[in-house]
Amino acid sequence: MESAAEAVAIVEQTRYPMKGKRGVAGLQRANRYGRVPNNHRNASEDIALVMQIESPAGVKAAAEIASVGGVDATFVGPSDLAATMDYLGNASDQAGQAAISEAQRAARSVSMSRREPRAGSC
Repeated sequence: MESAAEAVAIVEQTRYPMKGKRGVAGLQRANRYGRVPNNHRNASEDIALVMQIESPAGVKAAAEIASVGGVDATFVGPSDLAATMDYLGNASDQAGQAAISEAQRAARSVSMSRREPRAGSC
């Protein structure tokens, strides 16, 4: 995840129309083949959407990513982040650890309490 725009695009793939672009099927395993009452209306309440930050661009955009409605949490993939910073196989490098701390501080600065996507954000 590298930007708020990417986060918005992913959020809209997890929400049914009119809040997003998720495909609608009536009989699938996720709703016990049609036996879960109001599944389509309540599905967004049952989703936890976690965005993984894996690059310096993602670290810089961590607060914006975390602030996107529909994003419930962010976390840093330390090995992937280290690799994109040219520290492949060395996730404990000081620069990588500093980037992880920066991403954590940025994401913590944003309240992420079960926000739904804002109208027009998807």
